[in-house]
Amino acid sequence: MDNTVIACVDGSSSTRAVCEYAAWIAGKLDVPLALLHVLEKNEQPAVSDLTGTIGIDSREQLTQDLVRIEGERNRLLMTQGRAILAGCAELLSQIGIPDVQQLQKHGALDIILADL
Repeated sequence: MDNTVIACVDGSSSTRAVCEYAAWIAGKLDVPLALLHVLEKNEQPAVSDLTGTIGIDSREQLTQDLVRIEGERNRLLMTQGRAILAGCAELLSQIGIPDVQQLQKHGALDIILADL
């Protein structure tokens, strides 16, 4: 993504300002603008080694429940990220930047930026 302004957005209170400044910079440099939302990997797994802590049947059911909940959590975070990107793209369209690339990635922000 050489010669592209990348605005990292997370839905926080500074997101609007990030979008506005990114639009200003992209306009001044006459380069494309991309929005990036990163879903960082959860450092603590939902399922850990429960050997010996609880009974076998309980452990299997708990593991299944945790896997299901973690999957739902990830799905909701992805949906939230897409909504953040769409909202930012709409804001940018209103201020005169209609063509914005929207990126949603999983991982560590520094590694993702280096790969772009």
